[in-house]
Amino acid sequence: MISMKYTLYLSKLIKARGMPNMTLEQYQTTMNVVSLENRIMGIIKTRGKIEGSKHSGQLDYLIYLEGKKLAKLTDNMPEKDFWEHLLAKGT
Repeated sequence: MISMKYTLYLSKLIKARGMPNMTLEQYQTTMNVVSLENRIMGIIKTRGKIEGSKHSGQLDYLIYLEGKKLAKLTDNMPEKDFWEHLLAKGT
């Protein structure tokens, strides 16, 4: 099950340390990660409401495709490593 692990970790990081200074590229990557996680969670919630219908398989495929995008963007790194790597890239 895909969760909002990158978004939740970033939220905790911002609460603890404040908003980090980011380059435009870092900001775009951050927004892409947050957007993909939200999109995946939205599809999962929708799938739960139509479980067993003929369209639930299509939603599984959408989850798979969006999950692949997220995996490519984050290199499947643990959330702490991903954010440290991303934020160190611009400095």
